[in-house]
Amino acid sequence: MAIVLPGASYQQFAGKSTTPLVHNKVSMHTQVGSQTGSLAHGAGAENPYAHLYTAGNGHTVQGQDLAFRAAANLQGNPTVIAWETSDLGEGIWPSPWRPVPWTPAQVEEIVSGLTWLCVRFVIPPVLVASSAHSLRGISYHRQGIPPWPEYIPGTPEWSTSFGKSCPTDPRKAQLIDEIIPRVRAIVLGDDMTEADFVRMESIIRQVVLDANTDGGVRRELRRLYQKLATGVSNPAFPPDVFPDAVTNPKLLEAIKHTEAAIPTIGDIDVPVLAAAIVAAMPPGSGVDQATVEAGVRAVIPDITGAVIAEIAS
Repeated sequence: MAIVLPGASYQQFAGKSTTPLVHNKVSMHTQVGSQTGSLAHGAGAENPYAHLYTAGNGHTVQGQDLAFRAAANLQGNPTVIAWETSDLGEGIWPSPWRPVPWTPAQVEEIVSGLTWLCVRFVIPPVLVASSAHSLRGISYHRQGIPPWPEYIPGTPEWSTSFGKSCPTDPRKAQLIDEIIPRVRAIVLGDDMTEADFVRMESIIRQVVLDANTDGGVRRELRRLYQKLATGVSNPAFPPDVFPDAVTNPKLLEAIKHTEAAIPTIGDIDVPVLAAAIVAAMPPGSGVDQATVEAGVRAVIPDITGAVIAEIAS
């Protein structure tokens, strides 16, 4: 089953990559065109193509399964979710083309989509420092395009078009100053508005559905815990990015609201899960098996714990 962004119209391009994607980053693009034109170009043989395409009215079409690589970030394709956004025509933007900000509808769609992607693939809701494969987070295209100052020499190049300004200054500013802070607040539960709470609850439900659809809640729990443990010890995660979210009252409230839709799964092998976390902790952390088991039993009695772990990792 394809992995599809909730709310997107899934129109799989024919003949595209079936190489598994490593979900380290989301890269935001601007199309220099309309959604219709960009989809037609992406569908062509040997042409670059993204995973997602969002029109000025906020509607997203997905052209590539999120399980597999796209071809919009050149050397970054193995680790990048590519997201194109229209900026010309569609009854919104006049010709000739010029740099324009995302519309309010595009901003809302991007915030919602990035939040889901960060939760679904355990991507930190922060701006990455460079195009380096190992870094995880949210990015914009020209971070991988020389000679822009945000491109770091020696890191993967994301375009053959030297000096390409994608996604342009107005959209870069929106991403850094507005969108990423909102996504971070939703994912981590900081200063959530009522609308953000509803969005978080919807995302939690979707993660639960994915856990059940993908082939076994018990296996999904182990996967999520492993990611939690990796996140604790992985230097690619800045230490202040993921505070202890399991005690956040907003997240716990959102979990509580989803309980009616969440099936119980019986006994969880708590020692096995706790052992995986302890094994991945940094040397000298002082965390022992008994402490972790007690924490697991206290806050993760069923599948709801998997969702909390996914958000907190």
